Amino acid sequence: LWADPKGDWRDWARAAEWFRTALAEAPRGALAAEARGRLMEALSEAGDERGAHAAAQQYLALHPTGPYQALAERLLSSGSSP
Repeated sequence: LWADPKGDWRDWARAAEWFRTALAEAPRGALAAEARGRLMEALSEAGDERGAHAAAQQYLALHPTGPYQALAERLLSSGSSP
């Protein structure tokens, strides 16, 4: 997770922003699958069900056997709870 200057370690919406930034800067980078997986998690934890669902669809399209496959499938089948 990301900490803001006040030390808040549970700012999932801000974490999602940073993962989106990382993916915009390096969409095919060595850590793209990890960033997309963490983006799904952050969106889900932030309560953004629609965003988490869209991120899960994209994750499976780009990384069908990646390390966050189970999370993506769970988000798509039962809502956005990780």
